[in-house]
Amino acid sequence: MKLAEIEQLVEERGKQYGSPHENHARTAKLWNAYLACRENKPLTPVDICFLNILQKVSRSMSEAGVTDDTIADIAGFAQNIGLLLQNDKRPNVGTH
Repeated sequence: MKLAEIEQLVEERGKQYGSPHENHARTAKLWNAYLACRENKPLTPVDICFLNILQKVSRSMSEAGVTDDTIADIAGFAQNIGLLLQNDKRPNVGTH
């Protein structure tokens, strides 16, 4: 992707979700609340999925509202959480 294409994409996203400052400030508030509840525990892959979901929630709070893309992304991250948790429950191969 060329720089001009990226600039156009960022501009389009800004029209959908607000300026980068607005969008990321909303996301920061949600992430800070989530991380405060974690009480400084190290982040896990599941946490990253939840943080990505919160980013999508943040975007849905913009003028664009909830889009099909947002719902699909949230569903995908939720599915990833299920896969991660399922993987955590499998016995370790080669250990007793």
